[in-house]
Amino acid sequence: MFDWLLPYVGRILDAGNVVFFISNIPQLITAYKNRKNLLGLSKEMLFGMIISTLLFMVVGVITNGILTVILGATNIIFFILQIYWKWKYANK
Repeated sequence: MFDWLLPYVGRILDAGNVVFFISNIPQLITAYKNRKNLLGLSKEMLFGMIISTLLFMVVGVITNGILTVILGATNIIFFILQIYWKWKYANK
């Protein structure tokens, strides 16, 4: 039914990841400003986001969605930073 979309899967994936990336920027800014109090962020949610982003990146490699791989790697860095801030300031 949607076979005609198959040649565009990489581009569609890239577009979705651009939206995902842009929508995470306000969260990162808020997390950075409030990095000493990230009680509202769940480590489990952040780990889940890392795993799902890794899966998106695998599909990006398979479909030549280069933007997906680049933005996915950047998102993973953002998620790891948030986990680090949670760990660093929760132990004080």
